[in-house]
Amino acid sequence: MGYRADVAANGLEALAALERQSYDVVLMDVQMPEMDGLEASRRIKQNWPPGARPRIIAMTANAMQGDREKCLAAGMDDYITKPIRTEALVSALSQTQPKSRPTDSQPESGPAVNPKKFESLRQTMGADFIIEVIEVFNEDAPKLLQDMQHALTTNDADLCRRAAHSLKSNSAEFGAVKLSEMAQELEIMGKAGRLAEVSEKVARAEAEYEIVKKALQDLTKT
Repeated sequence: MGYRADVAANGLEALAALERQSYDVVLMDVQMPEMDGLEASRRIKQNWPPGARPRIIAMTANAMQGDREKCLAAGMDDYITKPIRTEALVSALSQTQPKSRPTDSQPESGPAVNPKKFESLRQTMGADFIIEVIEVFNEDAPKLLQDMQHALTTNDADLCRRAAHSLKSNSAEFGAVKLSEMAQELEIMGKAGRLAEVSEKVARAEAEYEIVKKALQDLTKT
């Protein structure tokens, strides 16, 4: 079919493979040892943001009523039964769109900070308190980005992972989706020890942070 495939023996191996590199699609066997496909799919849905997670196609010998719903509820996107028919597999794969790779020439997709998410947070926290939280974020984010650059010079992959994880969570809290996804990529690189790519990614994250910072300033004035 023209695709390159990697094989994982169970859900844990599948998660480890996704931490090493990105994939456009995962053919997920529902019944596997150590960690089954349902739990692996839940972990992927939980730990990978929508723009970074692969399309998950369930493969199962079960054709009982409700099985499809269980797979979709776990975070899977499609469902095919065994024995696998070529036409069914081709049909499922044809709906998979390769994830676009960001380039400098690509236009920005959506606001740097989701205004609805921010307003919901402001209503929950109160206007004064959210300003304090933003001040803490603006103190921490540059330090975390600096830690990631320092991780490159000291070859400290775990420092990169920890700093990126914090930036990912902090950015997501405000609805800064793109910055959170960039931090997610850096966290994955740190987990996999792929520090050679960190410098360029951090530079892009630094630029995105400045955009987020300005967006937060504007939103607090509205």
